[in-house]
Amino acid sequence: MIYNGLQPYFLRPGFLLAGLKSYKARAALTRETTDAVLNEYGLELLREPALPPGGEGRSRTVLVHTNGGKKLLKQYKQSVTQAAIEQEHSILEYLAGIHFCSAPRLVTTRRGETIVQRDGKKFALFDFIEGGFQYYKYILLPHQTRDFITLAGDALAQLHETLASFTPTGTNPNGFTSRTGDRWHDLKWYLDKLSECVRSTTTRTHSLAERANELEGMLRALDAELSEMNLPRTTIHGDYGPHNLLFLKNAPVVILDFEIARLDWRALEVVNALWRFGGSSRALIRQKNMKWFFYAFNARLPLTPVELAAIPLLWNFSHVRRCILNWYEYQRAHDEFNLSKAYRHLELLDWLQDPRQLLDES
Repeated sequence: MIYNGLQPYFLRPGFLLAGLKSYKARAALTRETTDAVLNEYGLELLREPALPPGGEGRSRTVLVHTNGGKKLLKQYKQSVTQAAIEQEHSILEYLAGIHFCSAPRLVTTRRGETIVQRDGKKFALFDFIEGGFQYYKYILLPHQTRDFITLAGDALAQLHETLASFTPTGTNPNGFTSRTGDRWHDLKWYLDKLSECVRSTTTRTHSLAERANELEGMLRALDAELSEMNLPRTTIHGDYGPHNLLFLKNAPVVILDFEIARLDWRALEVVNALWRFGGSSRALIRQKNMKWFFYAFNARLPLTPVELAAIPLLWNFSHVRRCILNWYEYQRAHDEFNLSKAYRHLELLDWLQDPRQLLDES
């Protein structure tokens, strides 16, 4: 589906303020580092690197004006492995090879590579996509929100169709080892992380620790039941939501950031998209948004009866695992971001046991 409308006019106040701050902020990558990395591509920097529209995101990303045009230079976080980057790049190269126009384009070095390593850091270069916008940053009328979310649901279905028979190279620890194998991070891995969290409980995580036995019991039961269902696997995006979509006039939706793309249950990606498009917490969930997304996806690529039956299990499975993982990351790094996410997933788990009750067409 093509977006044929105009860019909305009025930015939400929070994003307007963030844009003004990022406009004045300096890019994280130095001129020296940027020059050295671009040299691997045979490109020259024409002006100082700048923050891209919307800021850096989770990784250090800068907008660079080169003699080969505008590009985005990305420095990956240290936690992202070489194998995971190789998996992301194999997917992007496959999509580029079949002329799938809804994904970013990698730039290759003079040696035909897509990853540059310098001083222990990993970099990649992407073509800059001109004129795009992210709809959720704007004040919209209800019918505009519906149109954007409908396009988003259709775009994910199209991506799943396109990648249905493609198996990427590399590995991502969040997914399966193969079309029939186990997960890289299996049940034992999550239970070990949960045990570490309980042993390191603080006053900030006391409410989580009180639920530890419940979370363990739920995860054991869900893992066993879902393993028996033999749900269809495909190469999924892994972080599909409004924050990773770019809209351009008279063009397909562009899907950004394939950093955690992986081989996984396709229905799990649909379930995760429901709460991302519905809202960030129980208090903000908008049922209509979830419906619009689900029915747009299902109209192009219908879920099987087994996948539909698995929706409540996948909802709980996702939020239990995410709660444990964010709790663990907080205990390790003591950052408020992961702590708030752990409590958010616990809140969503408590709020809704079966999303199908919200997806009724009535």
